[in-house]
Amino acid sequence: MCRFTLALFLIFSNFSVLSKAQDLSSFKQDSTTVNNQRRSFFYSFVKKLTAVDTNYILPNRYYASTMILGEKQYSFFSLRTKNREEGDQELLFSPNSPFRIGPYIGYSLFFLGYTFDFGARKSSFDRTNFSISLYSRLIGVDYVYESGMKNYKIKSVSGFGDNIAKEVKDIPFSGMSTYMMNLHIYYLFNNKHFSYPAAYSQSTIQKRSSGSFILGFNYTKEKINFDYTQLPNVLLKDEKGNNVFCDELKISNVRYRDYSFSIGYGYNWAFRKNFLANLTFSPTIGYNLSEGEKFNAKEYLFDLDALNFDFISRASIVWNNSKYFAGIAMVAHTYSYKKPTFSIRNSLVTASIYAGLNFMKKRKYKNK
Repeated sequence: MCRFTLALFLIFSNFSVLSKAQDLSSFKQDSTTVNNQRRSFFYSFVKKLTAVDTNYILPNRYYASTMILGEKQYSFFSLRTKNREEGDQELLFSPNSPFRIGPYIGYSLFFLGYTFDFGARKSSFDRTNFSISLYSRLIGVDYVYESGMKNYKIKSVSGFGDNIAKEVKDIPFSGMSTYMMNLHIYYLFNNKHFSYPAAYSQSTIQKRSSGSFILGFNYTKEKINFDYTQLPNVLLKDEKGNNVFCDELKISNVRYRDYSFSIGYGYNWAFRKNFLANLTFSPTIGYNLSEGEKFNAKEYLFDLDALNFDFISRASIVWNNSKYFAGIAMVAHTYSYKKPTFSIRNSLVTASIYAGLNFMKKRKYKNK
């Protein structure tokens, strides 16, 4: 019975196929027309989405580019007590950070290169820095990874007396190791008149001055191991042997995540032909969550003390005549963690100087 049913199904299926075969060619034609219409709609949508006002922005005329980049990072970690009757105490640390220089080459959206430490100290090799920035017309992405061990110096202290602050300045401190990862994604509203690539990736030219509001999201993960017993003895005990280092800062490790939103404004000032200056400032607001801690809306959303404020800023000056370019840039981030008794702030500033050229002109611009 089962075999017979199957045979009937195959027979009727064949008749069905034969009856539909006559309409196959017309179906293919209709399908091709629909697909062409879809492609045309998609192409028009993408073209409209990526269009710019050429009265303000000149598109890139080349496929490839190469440059020499010099870069230096400045990193600071601040540990501070809060709400102490005896007075606040603060420790500011900074690692050895050498100047780095190296070649880069890019094609279309991809840009690769390598920088070499110049004048690096031995302790600098215990530190790893990795950063990626993507500047497009619509969105931007910053990714920062930083880790370091036993290569910090005490830059300043407060709450211990002026004489002690001078005595411990620039003393090496091997009792701290850090790990930080940050992902920042943002959207540029006035993207038809305002070009971040013109200010930071030299792929377009800003002809006329323009600004834009910027909305972003940040995710930060940070780990800090701190051994206060490695501090100079003058920060731990006074001349009589009494403890002077506050209990609130006797933390062994901190591990936290931070989720925050940023809203800011950037302005491109085309102050002279082929010259551009950019200034951007984006305050951020968010919440810290310690390792293993879960977000509780009732606890956080209506507790102003739980809010966390930081900032992201950028500045650059660029000369670009389409073929050759040169410039300087600075990008600064702050990352904060606070609890009722103490707070931690990490500031990371990257300064760079570069010069390069574009080559492999696109076909449509070869006669221009």
